[in-house]
Amino acid sequence: NRNVMFSIFSREKKILGLHITEEFIRYALVSKSAKENKVISLGEEKIARVEPRNALLSALRNVLRKTEQRNAHLSFPPDFVRTETVSVAFGASKKDVLNQIEFRLKERLLLSHGESVLYFEKFESVNNKDFYNVFISSAENVDFLKSVFVNSGLSVKKIISTKDALLASCVKTGEIVNTMVLNADTRRTDIAIFSPFNRFRGISSFSEREKVPSLIKDTYQDFYNISRDKVGYFFVCGLFAKEPSFINFLSRETRLPVQEADVFCNFYFKSGEVPVVTREESLVYAVALGTAIS
Repeated sequence: NRNVMFSIFSREKKILGLHITEEFIRYALVSKSAKENKVISLGEEKIARVEPRNALLSALRNVLRKTEQRNAHLSFPPDFVRTETVSVAFGASKKDVLNQIEFRLKERLLLSHGESVLYFEKFESVNNKDFYNVFISSAENVDFLKSVFVNSGLSVKKIISTKDALLASCVKTGEIVNTMVLNADTRRTDIAIFSPFNRFRGISSFSEREKVPSLIKDTYQDFYNISRDKVGYFFVCGLFAKEPSFINFLSRETRLPVQEADVFCNFYFKSGEVPVVTREESLVYAVALGTAIS
C-alpha cells in the first residue's frame, strides 16, 4: 500500500538537543520530519557546584524527566570536547575505523597521552578516503561522561560541534552567502563561519565583551586570507545578543553589518502559533536548537 509506505518514511521523530557546559544544560526538544522541524520545548537546567558527576547526573535526569525523551544529540564546549578531522582508508570496517582514526591522530600529533576518542562520524568520502569528525577529550572525561550517560538513561545518537550547531540553527537552509555566526555568552564567545566552498574551523575564546569586536575582525581577516572571499552576513546569538546595545556596539566597533540572529530560521511554525519562548529568549538556545536538528 503506497500510503502506508509513505507514512513510514515521512514519520516524525523527536530528538533532544543538549548543549552541555560545566554551568548548565540548555535543551531543545524538537520534532523532525523530512519536510520540517518543529520546536516542542526549550529550557535550561543549572548544574550545581557540587561533586561533578552527581551534579551532571542530577541535571540530566531532570531534563529527561521534563522532556520525557531519551534520544539525544549532544554538544560540548570545544575546550572540554574538541573536534578533529581525520581521513582513513575508504570502506574500512567499523571495527577497524577506530584503530585507523587513533593511528592518524597520533601520527599527526593530535592525540596526546591520556586522551581518548569519545565519538566519531563520517561526513564525506573523497578520492578513496573516508573523512570523519572525531570528538576527543581526556580519558578521564570520556569515562566520566559515558558513566553519566548510562546511569541517567540517556541514549546518545550523535555528538555535534558547537560550530556545526550554530550554523544549523542560524543559517537558513539553502543559503549561498558566506555567513558568520557569533554566540556571545557570559564566559565564552564562539564563532562559526558558513561558506558554500570552504570549510573553516570554529573559533572559541574566553573573551571579555570589550574584546569581541577584535575577535570578529581577526576571524574575518583569517577567513579572507584563506578563501580570498568576504563574509556577507554577521549574525549574533547568545546571552549578550539579548542586549540591543551590545549588537550596536559590535556594529560600531567592527564597521560590519552585525545583526541579531534568527535561531528559528530552519523551524516551522503554524500561522498564528505562539513560540514556546520569545524571540529575545530564544537567542540563548541557538546551540541546543542546532544540535537537535544536525
